[in-house]
Amino acid sequence: MKYSQVSVTCPRDELQRIEDLLIFRGFDSFEVTDFADLEDAVGQVFYDYIDDELLKSKDEDPVIKICFDADSADRLEELKKLLAKENIAFSLSENDSADWEDEWKKFFFPFPVGEKLYVKPSWLEAGEDSAGRRILEIDPASAFGSGTHATTRLCLEEAERLIMGGEKVLDMGCGSGILGIGALALGAGSVTAVDIDPNAVRVASENFSVNSCDPLSYRALCGDALGDPAFARSLGGDYDLILANIVAGVIEAMSPLFYSLVKPGGTLVSSGIIEEKTAEVRDALLSAGFAVVSEKSFDGWSEITARREG
Repeated sequence: MKYSQVSVTCPRDELQRIEDLLIFRGFDSFEVTDFADLEDAVGQVFYDYIDDELLKSKDEDPVIKICFDADSADRLEELKKLLAKENIAFSLSENDSADWEDEWKKFFFPFPVGEKLYVKPSWLEAGEDSAGRRILEIDPASAFGSGTHATTRLCLEEAERLIMGGEKVLDMGCGSGILGIGALALGAGSVTAVDIDPNAVRVASENFSVNSCDPLSYRALCGDALGDPAFARSLGGDYDLILANIVAGVIEAMSPLFYSLVKPGGTLVSSGIIEEKTAEVRDALLSAGFAVVSEKSFDGWSEITARREG
């Protein structure tokens, strides 16, 4: 199969900014190669076990790679225009690989989350550790959110703690739909799943259907809630719970919107926050009127739970 690959080589101090920009504009499925991560590995293992040539690569600039198949030509053009507008240099290559669609499958596996949920891809069977748990069958495809990432797990575990039954839930930046599907499995009454990327909305809709979610219990919407006031109004309000697994900068920008969408006494669970940005997000939530209830960190990522008091 033929596919196009956009490669962005950037200085390390620009990596987070470019990642945030891509996710904010709906390009949230990409691969980052950053050999600086070897520094952490060297601190835990002997140098003798690391290839010398690989160690030399730790000073190379990070590379972000984004792939598009033939059905995503419009999105490819959008990305090229975005990068050109932001003066971000990139290269474009055409590749042929018969198994490109299946390449990502090797990174996903069945596993339990919290005390009640169990996540598995469709091509693998559930293990013995799924006994007594509600199984979520999630195929992320080209949308973010398999459950394996620390930020997704943090959100699911917090949702398990908060959902008592019948809640009205907003999943902002839904990706594969895993948080919304998990919320319904935990007993939520309804879910509105939102993403700026139409491909993510399509994948999420498919995953809701695969998990036999009642069609009347969810809706999957595509739009820019931050940049399009009319779309933001269409989301309604009075949500009991908002799940926002996005990135720090977007959560900060959306904090006032979240406050307006959640009902008094309602809760916002925000994740996708690298630990270094935790204080900034906390300050933004407090400025918007939220009261921070708890914070958790795992594997370099943070989750903040906040409540609208009035």
